[in-house]
Amino acid sequence: MESLFDVISVLDSPPARRNWLLENYPAVDYPFIQRLQEEAHRIESDDRRKARMIAQVVADAALLWGDPQTLAAALRMEAQSLRTVDPQTALHKYQEAIRIYNGLGQHLLGAEAAVGLVATLRMLGRYDEALTTNQGVIHHLRAADEKLGVARALLNQGLITYFLGRFEEARGYYAESHALFAELGQQQWCAAVKSNDANVLEELNQFELAESQYKAARAYYVEAHMDNAVARIDHNLAYLRFSLGDYQAALQIFAAAREQFAAQESFIDIAFVDLYRSEIYLAFNLWRKAFSLAQSAREIFESAKMPWETAQLLLNEAVALLNLDSSELALGKLQQARRLFTQAGFEHWQAVVDFCEAQSYWRLQEYERATNSAQQAYAIFQKFGLTRRLVQCETLLGQIAFANGQIESAATHFAAAQASAGPYELPAVTYRYHIGWARVHRLRGKFEEAYSHYEQALTFIEQQQTKIGAEDYKTAFLNDKIEIYEEFIQFCLDQKRAETREMAFAVFERAKLIVQSAEQTLEWRDGIGRRNESLQAKNQANEPELDGQIRQLRRELNRYYTQFHTPEANFATVADATRLNKMIVQCEQQLSELLDTQRHLDLAATNGASITSTSLTT
Repeated sequence: MESLFDVISVLDSPPARRNWLLENYPAVDYPFIQRLQEEAHRIESDDRRKARMIAQVVADAALLWGDPQTLAAALRMEAQSLRTVDPQTALHKYQEAIRIYNGLGQHLLGAEAAVGLVATLRMLGRYDEALTTNQGVIHHLRAADEKLGVARALLNQGLITYFLGRFEEARGYYAESHALFAELGQQQWCAAVKSNDANVLEELNQFELAESQYKAARAYYVEAHMDNAVARIDHNLAYLRFSLGDYQAALQIFAAAREQFAAQESFIDIAFVDLYRSEIYLAFNLWRKAFSLAQSAREIFESAKMPWETAQLLLNEAVALLNLDSSELALGKLQQARRLFTQAGFEHWQAVVDFCEAQSYWRLQEYERATNSAQQAYAIFQKFGLTRRLVQCETLLGQIAFANGQIESAATHFAAAQASAGPYELPAVTYRYHIGWARVHRLRGKFEEAYSHYEQALTFIEQQQTKIGAEDYKTAFLNDKIEIYEEFIQFCLDQKRAETREMAFAVFERAKLIVQSAEQTLEWRDGIGRRNESLQAKNQANEPELDGQIRQLRRELNRYYTQFHTPEANFATVADATRLNKMIVQCEQQLSELLDTQRHLDLAATNGASITSTSLTT
């Protein structure tokens, strides 16, 4: 026998819905409307189309019955289904629903609708207004002993305080909310609280506990067949994996989540995925790809008037521009982000802008300004207990001090960074503070300590590289780290000891594997191009920086070759030299062929040849 909701799902036009209502519900029937509201709320996060269809049935019922309370219910349901798609329209519908409820003297229903209004205000970055409104909602619902409404309002309060960086306060609201949902047997809401609490735990570096919370929520959604909710949890798990340096796993999970959101035409969710994918591409040194992805996602959030997400993507764009030697443009993006964060009251995110500005000034060798910005960021990160950010700040302050000749100050900062990181290896900074330590010890004449830190840095880099699947991504990831190999090899050679020379040769062999990997990538891409010229053209057009990065690897390794065959480097055998020479000649030949291919493609594009838009990688 078909359920009520199966029947409704095929009523795809106003006349069909009106005729069905006339036959089955010709007069006002609030229990019927309540059933529809509960079903729409249950499925809203997983099937927005069906939720909107149910809202349309309620709107048609309001029109048929001429009943304002039913109209308010329809407006509330429409707002709920639009909240993550078009939050501005959702806000107006919530406001109209609340106005109707209050005009009818249905203040409790108005307060319940205001729970959704607060969530929408939060999405739009209107945090002060959201907090003020929500406090009134909680008071009203508590007075009416409406526990479910109170629990939802407390969840909202937790979300708002989380975004404002008040993490412990947010966890308190989540705990109270979870207790009420559990008392009422609302397992779906319990899962939602666990997921949001995990976000806070991740910020506080409590990764294992965060992962267990995510997985507990995911298990419920899988059992309930809520595919969109599962995709959102996977999106969070992917970012957790990225935070821990498991890049390939993160990309794969993001790709699956994005596909699910695309099927539901959930463009806000897609933009969230792309926000974090752009961060991964930044970690891979794929600056143009990261910039393009961040820019397209930002346009979606800007049109939805969502300031936090817009500002976050401006930060990603700024980092990409900074690494593309566009410091002025980068600083402009940072100022735009700062304005948005300031307007919304995001103090800890303003500190992230300070940190990014410090990086910019450090690169420009404006060390005093860099130090001031980094110290300003550090004070805020310390206030909010943001461990990962503190590690980043200490490492940057150490790098600035070292560049400015303040060796003891640099040592203090690198020691603090290592202590703050604790048992966790943080992909963006662990190898940097080890290299910092190595350089400090080298200047102090403590060669064993320097040697140990160089080894730890290289080991960490190579462990991270193994977590990247695509060979061209591996090449890009290693591009800005190859100088560390060169520095360590030179350090080993300078010691003029047999064991360090052996280590230098071993590290050189590892470096050769990098160029061989890049060589295989070129062969693979050329093979694809021979089978499909337009595909190769797109790959060249979309990722021009990869070829430049591969050329840089050739230049760096060529310098190693020169070092190893000076008179002092007499440990290299004739066989080693012959093999190395052959490899370099092959690489240069392939590079020449690649440049010829690029020139032909440029000429073809100039003459109006069609270039197919296809991507080889996620």
